[in-house]
Amino acid sequence: MNYTEDQLIEGLLQQQAEAYRYAVKSYHAPMVKISRAIVGDAFAEEVVQDSWISVMKGLANFQRRSTLKTWILQIVSNTAKTRLKKEKNYRKLSYEENFISEDTENAGYCSEKQWHLDTPDAIVRSHELRQHIESAFDNLPAMQQAVLTLIDAEGLSTSEICRVLDLTETNVRVLIHRGRLKLRKAIDDYQSGEDKPVVNAKVKSVVTVSG
Repeated sequence: MNYTEDQLIEGLLQQQAEAYRYAVKSYHAPMVKISRAIVGDAFAEEVVQDSWISVMKGLANFQRRSTLKTWILQIVSNTAKTRLKKEKNYRKLSYEENFISEDTENAGYCSEKQWHLDTPDAIVRSHELRQHIESAFDNLPAMQQAVLTLIDAEGLSTSEICRVLDLTETNVRVLIHRGRLKLRKAIDDYQSGEDKPVVNAKVKSVVTVSG
């Protein structure tokens, strides 16, 4: 059965097993992506399980001022940040102050190269390039991973991302810009032979690197 959002909410409130299965099928994967981006692999699944509990407990009070997906991902984001605080690995950032100085070595980087797969050898190497991009994505700061996942993989708008991650629109745009800049640089370095291909990178959702 396919649910409209209102039907799904009502089904969950009535504790219908089919509605819960549909919700898990629809939202669990993006929940894991956001959790992993913020807390890493070690606690990602645990954060998601805690988030599902919070979703079910708080659903009756859901004001529907955003989509159900946005609301759920906001719970995941908050749960993940709380978990980091408990693990004493969380360092609260003043984003407006830190964005200016972050990654100054790449601040003026601008790619002028074109990436084409117009030869048989290039096509063969495209798999290695994908792995290289995935590895570069894994090495992005957590919040850059999170915003790129939300905008490129999950299709959320800037305003929705602001709500999920509790950031200003300016901060979100800076995170997107810096994340994509690093991915473009990683591709250029690979194409120039400056970086060795990575053969054991985790498989992640495709991340758009176009500006």
